[in-house]
Formats: sequence, C-alpha cells, structure tokens
Amino acid sequence: MLGRPAARVAYARVLVGDGEHRRAFHQFARAARHGLPAAQFHLGRCYLLGLGTPSSPDVALRWLTCAADGGDVEAQALLASLALQGISADTEGGLLVAASRYAGRPPDYQQVLKWGERAAEGGSAEAQALLGYILTSGPDELRDVPRAARYYRAAAESGFARGQLGLALALLHDGATPVGASPDVASADGTPVGEAFRDRCAEVRRLLKSAAEADLPAAHFVLGVLDEQSHSSADDLAAGTEHYRAAAQQGHRAAQFRYGVALMNGRGVERNTLTGETWLRRAGLAGERNAAALVGDLYASQGELPPNFCEAAMWFQRAAEAGHIGAARALGQLCVSGGGFGRDPVTAAHWLRVAATEGDTLAAYELGICLAHGIGTPRDDAEALKWFQRSIDVMPAARFWCARMLYEGRGTAQDLPAARAGFLRAAAEGNDDAAAVAGEMLVNGRGGPADRPAAMALFRDAAAQGNPAAQHALKVLEGSPHDLFETAQ
Repeated sequence: MLGRPAARVAYARVLVGDGEHRRAFHQFARAARHGLPAAQFHLGRCYLLGLGTPSSPDVALRWLTCAADGGDVEAQALLASLALQGISADTEGGLLVAASRYAGRPPDYQQVLKWGERAAEGGSAEAQALLGYILTSGPDELRDVPRAARYYRAAAESGFARGQLGLALALLHDGATPVGASPDVASADGTPVGEAFRDRCAEVRRLLKSAAEADLPAAHFVLGVLDEQSHSSADDLAAGTEHYRAAAQQGHRAAQFRYGVALMNGRGVERNTLTGETWLRRAGLAGERNAAALVGDLYASQGELPPNFCEAAMWFQRAAEAGHIGAARALGQLCVSGGGFGRDPVTAAHWLRVAATEGDTLAAYELGICLAHGIGTPRDDAEALKWFQRSIDVMPAARFWCARMLYEGRGTAQDLPAARAGFLRAAAEGNDDAAAVAGEMLVNGRGGPADRPAAMALFRDAAAQGNPAAQHALKVLEGSPHDLFETAQ
C-alpha cells in the first residue's frame, strides 16, 4: 500500500507530526514525481521552509506551481501569499525562471490575483481574506471595496479570524457614520440611520470579538478604539484599555502606544507613570512615531519624570526621522537652545525646515528667525520673510517680523505705511516690541500722520509688559513737549 502516492503522502504527514522531516521529505518527493498535486504542495513547502532538505525558494516555487496548476488549493493560496511578499516566478522564453534573490522585490500583484482568485474559488478562506486585503489596501487601480467585502464575508462565514477582522473593518469604513456614534444620528441624506445602524454596529462587534478570541492583536486594538470612543461608561473605558493591553502584549505597536497613554493618564486603568512610559518606549522602539514623540515630550517637560534633554533629543530624533512633524520642530528647538546633544545650529535649521515645509507654523516662524540672523544657514531675508508670512496668522511675533522687514527694506522693498500697519496690528495682538516701534512711528509721523496720544497709549501698554524701549520712551516723552526724535537729539 505504501507504494501508492496517496499512501506515501498520508504516511509522510504522520512523519511530520513526529518531527521526522527528513524521512517525510523523501516520501513527499516520491509521491510528487508521480504527479500528485497534494504531494507536490508538501514537497514545495519542504523546500520553502527547509524541512528535511536545504531551503531553496526557486525549487519550492517550481513544485508549488505544479501543484497549483494541478488544482491544489493550498498551493494556490500559498503562491498568492508569497507573491504578495515579492516571491514569485515569471515565464521567459517558455521556461520557468525564478529569481534567487527575493529581498526587496515589490509585490507581484498579477500573481497574487491569479492564484488568489483560483484558491478563493476553491474555498480557501486564507485566499479570500488575502484578496479582501488587496482589494481594500492594495494599489489604487486594484481597489474594489464591494468585491473585497464579499471575499471577506466568505472567509468570515467559514470562521477564519482574519476574514472576520477584514469584514469588520470593511463595515466600519462603509459610509460616513462611525461605529460608536449614537444610533439616532442621520445618514448623508438626512434620514435616521436607526435599526440598520445598530445592526451594523452589532455585527462589527461580533466579528471583532470572534477575531479577538482567536488572539488577533489587530482585533483587540480596534475593539479598544471602539470602547474608548463610545464614551458610554467607565466599564467601557476599562474594557477598551484591556483590549489595548492584550494587543500590546502581542507586539501591536499602536496598541502599545495607546496602552501607555492610558497608564500615564489613568484612563480605564490605575494610573502608573513608570509602566506607561515603558510601554511608550516599547512602541517607539517598534517604530510608532507618536509614541517616540511623546517620550521625548516627557523628558523635555517639567513633569513627573525628571527632565533629561539628551534622552528627549534622542526620542525626538527617532520620531522626526519617522516623519513626526512636531518632533522635528522640537528637535530643532533643542538644537538651537543647546539642550540634548548640545547647540547645533545647522541641525536645528535642517529640522525646522523639515517641519516648516510640512506646515508647522511655529517651525516656520523659528526657521524665519534662523534665516534672518544666519543661524545654521546662510542669511536670506527674502526666504525669511516667506516663512514669517506663512506663520503670521498664528504668531504675533511673525507679524512683528514682517513689519520690521518692511520697515527696514529687508528681503522686500521698504514700505513704511505697510510696516506701520503691521506693527499696530501686532501690538493689538499683544506684542510689546511691535507696540514700542509703532509708538515711535506714531510720535515721529513715520508711515502716516503723527498721533502722540495713541503713541503714549502704546508705550504705556508695552512698558507695563516690561519692554525697556517703551519704558525709556515714556520717561523721555513725559518730560518733554517735543517729539521723541527731537528729545533724543
């Protein structure tokens, strides 16, 4: 009986269960040479994983392709999964040629779809979930959310955990109404969502709980988000934090970040700053840029943890290199002030430019200061003015600098009326330097008619804020009927 290919495969599976991979490999090989697709699949898997034989992805692909062409659903599903990782075979000149180096190869979506669709039609829940993922998160030209939902549902109905998770996420993104909102909210056309909304919420939670019971960390994470955002009760908040903890312990970095924040703030769990900081560090080291930035903030601020600017700079740099704009600005600020790694104007200007280019208005203002003074970068008044203008709506100091550059003709033509208007507006926004300069212009009639009473009011406001120039001007003006310029002479 053992001479039959099917019997050899059955015997080889027993050997695999006993850990006898080398003996199993020989049985699979003999059966595969007789053209049995199931044997070819197992033989390809042995070559892929190095079970009983040295690993050889090229040979593995050859046998897996033979099995898949013969209708083996497991081989088809495995080929689709490998193609998503950039491991696939191509045909050149009628011969099967597989690359021996796969590292860094992009996904082969043509092969993913080819084998994934065949496996899905054969009932592979793994392939169905894989296709759902490609059709929702793959290249734009392949995305088809309704079709993806059908694949996910087929996988979910077979009890496949990743299919349940995928279907839940598809339902969450179906429409503009967020799960966790009131069931009485209106849909896009103004009609109440009502029962359909509640049913969808219930199905999403049922699917996520089932996937979480299979220990999928992403399912725990999404349940945590839903519980945290529901605002229903303290019990919901505690349940959400527990889901974050479960996902965090399995290495889900976004969950590690949220669990760390929950511990830091005592949200749904007893407050524990040190343990919270530990989870934030773990998330940051795993690549969660928000966590790295928050650890930097913890060490840069005067909070419960002792300040450590070197530590802060290290975490800000990690977050900035991962694309966190606030961390890039904070790192630039530390390099300007000399905190952390020491004063480094060139590095400061670099990170301030990175943050400013991405729209951080505070970084734009500080980059303008660097350019206006030649700090860490060649002085460039015209570019400095550009960055000041970008931050003018949120930074009164930027408005002062724009007015100053108009006043001095730096980076632009001199324009005293416009400079005066700018100083007056910045003064109204609370900038005492602007108030002092505007007062001088009003006293001496620069950029417009003289207005001594208005100038005195500006000087008094600025002097009350401790501005030395305004305090000096008040002493001079209150002791002389002449204008400031004449008295100074």
